[in-house]
Amino acid sequence: ERLSTGMVLGESCLEDSDCTDTHAFCDSLVCGCSLTHTQVGMACLTDISGVSINTDLPYGVTRAPIGHDIDVIWTLATGDLAICTLEVGGSSVSPVAFLYDDVTREGSATISSTDFPTSGTYDITVNAANGGANTGSDTTTVEIYPALNGVTLTSSSSYHETGEIVDFTVTLQEGGYFDATLDFGDGNDDVASIPGMPANPHTHISETHAYSTEGTYTATITITDGYSTVDASYAVNIENHVDDVQLTVSGVDSYETDVTFEFTIVGGG
Repeated sequence: ERLSTGMVLGESCLEDSDCTDTHAFCDSLVCGCSLTHTQVGMACLTDISGVSINTDLPYGVTRAPIGHDIDVIWTLATGDLAICTLEVGGSSVSPVAFLYDDVTREGSATISSTDFPTSGTYDITVNAANGGANTGSDTTTVEIYPALNGVTLTSSSSYHETGEIVDFTVTLQEGGYFDATLDFGDGNDDVASIPGMPANPHTHISETHAYSTEGTYTATITITDGYSTVDASYAVNIENHVDDVQLTVSGVDSYETDVTFEFTIVGGG
């Protein structure tokens, strides 16, 4: 294996075994580092290569709401004694240097939410160096969205008849990617699921349901983005449906006779 020029350790040698560093070789009676290693002080360090960084967020996504720290993990294919630094949007984050495991060639860190002050996309870059001219870096992108806020649940009316279609409207003032469930509250495990919707300001969700029995029911909307949960409730009064009204007139035998009216409601409450 040829030695890289200008990377000698300065130790005199007659053969490779005379060189004390594992990655040093004897060339022209002087110990030097191989082409895949860099001289740092009096040692030959493996050149850095294959730097890769990823976010370590719930559900394997690359997004999070405002106010939450971001965990990142990075790996190196090769490299000894690497010092790694992180940048968000081109600016260094604190602490500047992060520990790196030479055995697993993995590093990790938690970036404070203060480095992501507003919603939007941010580039997170890891830079690795081991004291020589050889360095490596990689970048990943994370999306920051508004935290869940301001959910309401309403209906066109709080009074309905049995069997009538009830229209529910959910309004979410702020939020990002979320899952929502609407429990209609009638004990039949009848739940509407609204998965994975990105929330825009004043997002509206519409759902319908029919109740078969009279009574007062509490419908509840629950929205979560994996970090926080918001909910809202709405009371619905259901009355029995009136199928028919029958009118019976009796006692009509002259113009001066009192008349009796009798109403029969069929199917009502």
